[in-house]
Amino acid sequence: MPWQIEVLDGIDTGKKAGFINGVATIGRDEKQCNLILNDDQVSRFHARIKLHEDGTVSIEDLGSSNGTLVNERRISSAVIIAPEDKIQLGNSVLGLARTSDYAVKPDEVRRAQAVISIGRDPANDLVIEDHRVSRKHARLEQYQDGFYVTDLGSTQGTLIDGRQISGPVKLETGSWLQICGYNYYIEGNHLRDEQGNDVAWFNRQILQPGQLFNLQQVLLIPFSGRNSLKWLLGSLLTFIPVISFLADGYRYRLFQSGQQGTMEMPEWDNWGELFVKGLLFFLIASVYFLAPALYMTLALTAALRSPNLTTSLLVAAATPAILLNLCAGFILPMSWAHYAATGKFVDAFYLRSIIRDIGDVLGDYIKLYLVILLLGLCIALLYTIPILGILLGLLGTFYIYIVASLLFGQLYRLSLNKVKTG
Repeated sequence: MPWQIEVLDGIDTGKKAGFINGVATIGRDEKQCNLILNDDQVSRFHARIKLHEDGTVSIEDLGSSNGTLVNERRISSAVIIAPEDKIQLGNSVLGLARTSDYAVKPDEVRRAQAVISIGRDPANDLVIEDHRVSRKHARLEQYQDGFYVTDLGSTQGTLIDGRQISGPVKLETGSWLQICGYNYYIEGNHLRDEQGNDVAWFNRQILQPGQLFNLQQVLLIPFSGRNSLKWLLGSLLTFIPVISFLADGYRYRLFQSGQQGTMEMPEWDNWGELFVKGLLFFLIASVYFLAPALYMTLALTAALRSPNLTTSLLVAAATPAILLNLCAGFILPMSWAHYAATGKFVDAFYLRSIIRDIGDVLGDYIKLYLVILLLGLCIALLYTIPILGILLGLLGTFYIYIVASLLFGQLYRLSLNKVKTG
């Protein structure tokens, strides 16, 4: 039996969302959640509902601030729910609702080949500049058996031939995709408006929600086509004081590419936005390394003033600071990923959520972290070569930024699709 999640009471009453690959995430995050709630008492990633192969449905809390209640009882682990159960998140009450035959069963949607994002935000593939259109309004995906539309919890909703949908719902040949009075149809791999103009096309390959990165493929990305020029520009900007914030802003976009599963190098444009995002990107790292730096300074100062100064004393004073630095460096990539996912500076410091997401992909996270450390060591050795080594080091440093940002962004994406059952 296909199911949807419906908001029964609260600010978003009537809003519905379906399952994608048997999983639905609920929260305020507009990029990653299936059901987006505008309830201030709901966390960014509040709860996750899973449709099991045996037809049962379970819900788990994702470490939300205010908890998840099922029939007025707070849950601490995944529990099975039924259509008559009432689920409370913040001030919102949700329940399971049967979908019509018009919707797609979860097991019918498996292998997405490409995607078109639609909304008011300039980052979308199809940008509709209308205040009625949500920033992240809908997603149109190409699968082996056709094209499917998912509403992303938009305010005004998404329609196919006049019928409101949540998704994923198949967009048949000859059907109209309708968003706030704007009408589109598919012809070939192109999305066209009423006048027949191409407005977007399926050309971005995406990874499956649970698919791991292909390390070899990503290592080669900076060497392909125009990506080489993007790489060169980033390398030049990285080591110019203040201007380097532009390079950090580009890393922010690389994280977003990884999170979207596209594994693409974005364009260098919107320089003002790049600078601001890059400045905040830099500040996040500064905050994480501030405590270790202060501890190191105080500990070494105290050791140097000691009348019994020895090498062992200096090592003992520095060791805790070194460990703190290692911890900060380990957590930082996922912190950047949280910031890139929402664009909110404060989200980079929700340590409970960050550590939980790292734990969901811990094995792959450690492997990737070690790969990046190894690449960094190789680049450091390049700097020992006179003149030529410096030039190669500049290129190598931004090369690591590209690879690490794409892959850590994808690990963040993978962490969102890890479903706990116990």
